[in-house]
Order: sequence, then C-alpha cells, then structure tokens
Amino acid sequence: MSGPSVLTLAWRNLWRNRRRTLLTMGSIVFGVFLAVVFTAMQDRNWKDMIDLAARLGGGHVSLQHPEYLDTPTLTRTVVRGEAVEAALDGEGGRIARSVDRVVGPTMLATAGENFSAAFIAFDPEVEDETTLSILEALDGGAALEPGDAQGVILGHRLASNLGMELGDKVVYTVTDRNGEIVSGPGETAGDAPDQRAERRRRVLPAADRYGAGPARLR
Repeated sequence: MSGPSVLTLAWRNLWRNRRRTLLTMGSIVFGVFLAVVFTAMQDRNWKDMIDLAARLGGGHVSLQHPEYLDTPTLTRTVVRGEAVEAALDGEGGRIARSVDRVVGPTMLATAGENFSAAFIAFDPEVEDETTLSILEALDGGAALEPGDAQGVILGHRLASNLGMELGDKVVYTVTDRNGEIVSGPGETAGDAPDQRAERRRRVLPAADRYGAGPARLR
C-alpha cells in the first residue's frame, strides 16, 4: 500500500499551523540576520584596531636588521638602499606606504627633572596621520614641520613628570648608530594623550645624527 512521501507529509505538517511555521521562520531569519550584522561589526572593529595599532608606530610590516631583536640598538640598522627599494618595488601594489623610522631608548632631562623614555624619530616631510596616528591626536601645539630639527611631541604624563609646557626646552641623550652617547636640545612642539603617546614616549623628527633605524612599512 502506497502513501504520500515523507516530503509531502513534512510540507503538509508545516502549513497545518501557519502561525507556528511563520514564527519559527521569522525567528530563524532574525537570528541569522543578527549573527551576520554582529560578525560584520566585529570584523570592522578588528580591522580598525589593527590599523590603529599599525599607525601607532610599528606599521603592518616591519623591516629590520636580523640581529635587532637580540640587540635593539641603532648599530643594528637597515639602510634604504637599492636592495631594499628593489624588494619594495617587487611587491607591486601590496604596499600602500613605506617610511623610515628610528626607534630606541633615550634619557630626557630638564633643569629640575629627568626621565627615561622611548622615542620614535620620523621624517615630517613624508609622514602624516595616515602613517603615524599620534599626529592626529595632538591636544596642544602643532605637528612637526619639515626642517624642524628640535621639535618634540610628548605624552601628557611624560610632559607632566618633566614639568614641561609647550615651548619649554629639554635635553635628550641617546646612543647613535656608531655606539657613541650623544646629547642635544629639544623644544616641546606638541603634546598627545597618553593612550596614543604613552607616558614614556616622545616623537621627534628624524635627523642625520641618529643614523638609519629599522624601516617601518605600512
């Protein structure tokens, strides 16, 4: 004895109670919709977080000396020569921007205080807030200008610890690429929130006296 197929029975059972079927379908569609929306929002947030972390100083990709992680000094540097340029050109359109950075430890001193800090030296002529997010977070002062060899940007807490305001002088001490300890004067050109600049970090223009540091690619 033959009867209706399983699919036919299932279809009839779905529409035997239309309200129940519509409510079930609606809840499934709404649940899938929420899952897709929140997943997309999470992916966007992750993208923004990664982009912000890259623009805080490290870049999406870092090109550095093979021994830099073991001995993070300016004696372990990468110079933008023909080999580096050829490697960058070989990536085609995969690299949006590439910039040179000098990073390292420093000692900052004023007439009454001194603090250790980390510095990021960059070229104001080729960088902006798209590669270094600290520049878009300035609360006071102005971004460093090309040719400004003494301007520095300090985090709020570091500036407070040093007792500094805009325009005040500071003396920095660093180790150059030849291993020599050198000092020089600086002048506060701007300050940034501690979330961006950190309490012990300063940003300053890259000058020849620091030598070439690890290249930071974005």
